[in-house]
Amino acid sequence: AVALSAGDYKYTDLLYSYIPNIYKILESNIKQFNNQKAICQLLGDKNEESIEFNIASNGGASSSIFSINENEKLPFSMNEKIFLPMRRLDDIQSIEQIQNFKHWVIDVQGAELNVIRGAEKLINECQSLQIEVKNISDYIGGSSWINVKDFLFSKGFKVSTVNRRISSLKQFYLFLFNN
Repeated sequence: AVALSAGDYKYTDLLYSYIPNIYKILESNIKQFNNQKAICQLLGDKNEESIEFNIASNGGASSSIFSINENEKLPFSMNEKIFLPMRRLDDIQSIEQIQNFKHWVIDVQGAELNVIRGAEKLINECQSLQIEVKNISDYIGGSSWINVKDFLFSKGFKVSTVNRRISSLKQFYLFLFNN
C-alpha cells in the first residue's frame, strides 16, 4: 500500500491499495474518517492496461508484481495470479493535488523503486518518506536497500533513521527527509 499524509492531526490521508478485496476492507475501515480517501489502484513506474499480479498465501500481505525468489525460505507462497491496471502516481495526481501530502509511506512488496520512479515529478512535494525495504529483495527483480537509497539520494533526500524491523529477515524501515 501507499499512504500519503498531510502530517497534521486531522488525519488527512490518501491511501492507495491495489488488491480489490483488501481495498474494500480498507474503504470500510476508514469510512468513519471524513478526511481519508482510499483509491484502488496499482501504482508503478509505467502506465499499463494489464500487469500480472501475484497474490500471496498470507491473506495477500506479501502480494507483489514480482515473483518470489525460490531460494529464500519464506513463510508464504504465491497461490493466485490476477491482472491489474498499473498507473504512475504522477499521471493520476498533479502537484496541486499532492502538495498538502507531506509524509509518504510506501510498503509495496519489492516494488518500492517502481512506485518512487512513477512519482518522480511529485517526489519533491514530499518532505518525509517511510519505506519498508530489505538488503536483498525476496522478489525476483524487486527493490533493495541500496537501489532505493541511491535513487532517493539523487533526488535530494537524506536518511534520518534506519530501524531494523526483523533482524533475521534483514528488513528495514527507512526514514528519509527532503531538503
